[in-house]
Amino acid sequence: MQRTALYALKGIGIVLFAWILLHIDIHSALQNFAQASPIFIGLTFVLFPIIYLIKSWRWHVLIRQKNIAVCFQESVHIYVASLFLGI
Repeated sequence: MQRTALYALKGIGIVLFAWILLHIDIHSALQNFAQASPIFIGLTFVLFPIIYLIKSWRWHVLIRQKNIAVCFQESVHIYVASLFLGI
């Protein structure tokens, strides 16, 4: 049952992504992306993983304070899954 629900959620995500791609002006989006500052794009790729690691560490500390034994990798997975569910 859980595996079926997981596949259903992934399928919904793929369908929504396809729907968005079909309804946006891809040429305009690519044109805007080309005009973006390469410095800011590079900073985005560098800072996002760092931000997610810091927030995952905060989550890890909160979980550990409640005496729940999880490794940092599990904390990262929990945090990222919560982002997906929150969105």
